[in-house]
Amino acid sequence: MSEPETAIIYRAVVNQEDQYSLWPVDKVNALGWQDAGFSGPKADVLAYIAEHWTDMRPLSLRQAMDRAQTPLAVAATTSAPSAATPVTEPPVATPETVPGVAAAKGKRGWFGRQRQESVASTSAATETPKPKRGWFGRR
Repeated sequence: MSEPETAIIYRAVVNQEDQYSLWPVDKVNALGWQDAGFSGPKADVLAYIAEHWTDMRPLSLRQAMDRAQTPLAVAATTSAPSAATPVTEPPVATPETVPGVAAAKGKRGWFGRQRQESVASTSAATETPKPKRGWFGRR
């Protein structure tokens, strides 16, 4: 039979991503985990971990998020648009501005997706074709 839970002494361990865990003192640490500097009963080690591990995100994610936010903050403070510089909106894509979309007829292929055909073949057809049946007989 195993020892009672209160008799086992644990230690706090931390990995390279700054994530904490607890590990029995009498066992060798798993690969990638180092001692965090605290050991004791399970409840005390869990309290230590709760106190020191305040951000659950891995270290690499926190660093990537900091790098992603830094250029935006620098750019916002250095190149703020002045009243003399007009702010232009990007153009909106409409069927008339996207090549080939305005000329596409309503023919449908498998699974109800629209097929786009060349302008020459769609302008030659004067009558509207009947919709083709799909795999399951839908129109």
